[in-house]
Amino acid sequence: MKNLFVVFTFFLTALTTGFSQQKESVALESIPAEITTYVTQHFPATSIKDAYKEKESTPSFVYEINLKNGVELTFNSINQIIEIESNQALPASVIPAQIKQYVAANYPGAVIKEWSSKSNDRQEIGLNNGKDLIFDKNGTFLAVEK
Repeated sequence: MKNLFVVFTFFLTALTTGFSQQKESVALESIPAEITTYVTQHFPATSIKDAYKEKESTPSFVYEINLKNGVELTFNSINQIIEIESNQALPASVIPAQIKQYVAANYPGAVIKEWSSKSNDRQEIGLNNGKDLIFDKNGTFLAVEK
């Protein structure tokens, strides 16, 4: 029983150490200029609260940026925005025009609270009514996510 406890403790320590090495805090002054410019341009009423650099399962990494207004941004390793999550409507400037037009025409009164760019050349948005919609890279509607 004692050996089982030692093995379990070792496993738990190794597991948590591995996770903690995956995500590291980034000093605000070390955030790449492209990211800070994006925040200033699209979220001028708030500022960056904290930032993290997270390794993916591949050699690449992402930046996770948390804004003081609760918005969470994710940028890829070449500083391009790949995901935005919020509990309120996203600024119109971060949503492609064709997607905004589709939502306005087909979901009147709904607001976009989430947006992501997927590696398969697709974009996904989340609406405040719980619907998740999928678009191609040009903003053409493809499907409602199930």
